[in-house]
Amino acid sequence: MLHSITSSRIAGAIAFILGFTILVFSFFLYNSSALIIMGGSALLIGIASTILSRRTTFDLQLSVAGIIFACITIILGIGILGGQ
Repeated sequence: MLHSITSSRIAGAIAFILGFTILVFSFFLYNSSALIIMGGSALLIGIASTILSRRTTFDLQLSVAGIIFACITIILGIGILGGQ
């Protein structure tokens, strides 16, 4: 079976990689405003890539995982903001 790289797969992978990278950075940064801004930007990119990658289920799962990682980053930022 031939696996082709399509724009929907690239969009899903970008959302996943960006969300995961920002989630990893959130454990090293303790600045709540930076976490909320980075998580919000990853969330917007994830939503845009979800619209682009709705062609197949696998691509959609990648972009939704990126959105979940971005939401976790935002929640961590709000938690740090509440703890200060």
